[in-house]
Amino acid sequence: MSERNDISKKITGLKRDNYRLPEPIYMATLVALIASLMSVTFDSLTPGFLFSLKEFLGPKSIYSLWKFTLIVHSVEALYAFRLCFLRGGYSGACSAKWIISVFIFGIFSLKDLIKLK
Repeated sequence: MSERNDISKKITGLKRDNYRLPEPIYMATLVALIASLMSVTFDSLTPGFLFSLKEFLGPKSIYSLWKFTLIVHSVEALYAFRLCFLRGGYSGACSAKWIISVFIFGIFSLKDLIKLK
């Protein structure tokens, strides 16, 4: 039966869609880190325990953290694009899901994409 499915995929040009989200603990960790960085960035959102961190870092360091985060996640997303393109066989929607997921969740999602063959 699998031989028949392989033949039909070759004829119709269907591509695999094997996207999956990273593990929930990784997603929760990253959301907490980004939420903390956001609360330190904006005055009205800074709770008391992060206020001292905000004063210690200063606005220039906080800006640098945002810039570093954006650059790293962008490079990871470009690498995910390259992996999807070079491997081939991924549908456009699947590739887009991987690229967006890697941009948001970073290495937590990228490691799953790398494991796939």
